[in-house]
Amino acid sequence: MKYRVRISELRYGDVVVEADSEEEAKTIATGKEIDFFDAEITDMTVERMD
Repeated sequence: MKYRVRISELRYGDVVVEADSEEEAKTIATGKEIDFFDAEITDMTVERMD
């Protein structure tokens, strides 16, 4: 039998940016590549595939 398992994940990462304020740093960081170093599964659902 086949099952589709959908997984939700919370990922933790960081990025280093240069900015004049914390708000500007957040804005700049959203456009950068994030170095993810940890993850945690938060939810899983299973659907039978017929």
